[in-house]
Amino acid sequence: MTLVVPYAAGGPTDRVARDLAEALRKPLGVSVVVDNAAGAGSTIGTAKAARATPDGYTLLLNHISMSTMPTMYRKLAFNVVNDFEYLGIINDVPMTLIAKPSMAANNYKELSTWINQNKGKINLGNAGQGSASHLCGLMFQSALQIDMTPVPYKGTAPAITDLIGGQIDLLCDQTTNTTSQIEGKKVKAYAVTTTKRLTTPALKDLPTLAESGLKDFNVTIWHGLYAPKGTPAAAIDKLAGALHQVLQQLQPQPAALALRAHGDVEQVRFVHPQHRHKVTQQVVARHEQLAFVACGQGVGEVAARPGVGIGAEFHVQQCIEVFGRELFKAHLQRVFRCGDGRRSHGAHGAVVPAAAWARRASALCWVSWLGERPSR
Repeated sequence: MTLVVPYAAGGPTDRVARDLAEALRKPLGVSVVVDNAAGAGSTIGTAKAARATPDGYTLLLNHISMSTMPTMYRKLAFNVVNDFEYLGIINDVPMTLIAKPSMAANNYKELSTWINQNKGKINLGNAGQGSASHLCGLMFQSALQIDMTPVPYKGTAPAITDLIGGQIDLLCDQTTNTTSQIEGKKVKAYAVTTTKRLTTPALKDLPTLAESGLKDFNVTIWHGLYAPKGTPAAAIDKLAGALHQVLQQLQPQPAALALRAHGDVEQVRFVHPQHRHKVTQQVVARHEQLAFVACGQGVGEVAARPGVGIGAEFHVQQCIEVFGRELFKAHLQRVFRCGDGRRSHGAHGAVVPAAAWARRASALCWVSWLGERPSR
């Protein structure tokens, strides 16, 4: 049996997959081989799994990328909702904000100061477009209202290697991969992305980003197991049953496997296939809003810079490609309060800082641009 993982070996999703492969060996009575098909924000591996023969011997393990791909990529070689059978959710994993070991800041307050002092110079790594680390990074930038230079990798493992080596400054990634690096003091850790602090020894002293000043900041990453559409019902029942059995057996055990997330999150849970379809649709809708914010934030940030020219126009075109002209125009009007006579005031009448006003004013210009320029 083959378990396709659309990320590089050594990353957090790969760790979950390898532990799951070993755990499924006994209830299924077969060896499960992990196939790392990384690249393009998990779309390559996901497409490979979607095209596989639906005989129950090829599975896909992916995380929230299954809900973000439809908004991050306009054209996919598969349909996330309709081209897969849903076997169940495996776990929910918290994330941590970490930095290179040479970072001068020793706590989040100092890091916040450093970020404000180094605007325009900060490199923020991620595991590829649409990855969990990419989305966490987008949310972090949006919450701070500060633009950072994204540095995409083909997976988390190479991103952490460069972080340890000091080639990038910051990374937001899953605890399944960062905890050992934090314990070994190979990176500096500043905060967790959950709504409350974690109890894992290496992470228990880290504050949440919410309590550090980023109100309502909350990101956890779920991993799910899928089979190609058309897999026989008997095979689906057997696979879902084996997954359920494995997760139930793990429930009373200490957090020893990557299948059990580090921290007080819904660590192991199971969703029956007949309900998973609905859950996926709900999550797609939720993350579409995140993608909207990221796209709109990018337009505002790029357009607010001196000499925007072709760069900002290109960014707008990317957003139009993803969402369509009218939908994205409506989003700019809603998020940046464009065209409602409040360019210098926030949603509740509060005066907006100069930088934020510049972003909203620029976004207003882009709404006008969208209304005047023909589609490409």
